[in-house]
Amino acid sequence: MGMCHSLRARLLGPRSAISYTSGRIANPAPDGESGQPDSSDPQLREQRRVEERARLKAENKRSRNIDKNLKAEKREYKQTHRLLLLGAGESGKSTIVKQMRILHVNGFNAEEKKQKIHDIKNNIKEAIETIVSAMSTLTPPVQLACPENQFRIQYILNLANQKDFEFTTEFYENTKTLWQDEGVRACFERSNEYQLIDCAQ
Repeated sequence: MGMCHSLRARLLGPRSAISYTSGRIANPAPDGESGQPDSSDPQLREQRRVEERARLKAENKRSRNIDKNLKAEKREYKQTHRLLLLGAGESGKSTIVKQMRILHVNGFNAEEKKQKIHDIKNNIKEAIETIVSAMSTLTPPVQLACPENQFRIQYILNLANQKDFEFTTEFYENTKTLWQDEGVRACFERSNEYQLIDCAQ
């Protein structure tokens, strides 16, 4: 049988040869049915070249965009002037920055102005709390010019630990009355003996 197979292969060519595996006849798979793509197909090669060119083009574009962004950031970094402000607490560092922004960066927008209003209210509360607290801790301590205002001091001190405080009319009236008291003013004049925000007055 081996001789017949060899003769048949020579007469019909290698594509029509029959192989014997484990005593069974195995016919070769027809062209294109082996499960592997034929790399000799011109259309397939052209498709692969097109896909490769598209991939390289996309990568080059992404690389150019990264280089462009890096150059822009580097240019912006070089054009930015940096200023280091040194000073003790409440010495006016933040105030200088705000003034520079108002003068040179067109000030604040509506949302920022709204936030500043809230900041101003908090500064008023913090300032009056600090002043009336310092009256009893200074040496010598500072007495109220009008002792009847003592309950107002107690009212202010009770607000110190309150979160999300609502700024009521009562708060403003007590703060205004205390600020007009000569004893509170005297304590304010001694603010160099304790730390008080620079915008207290």
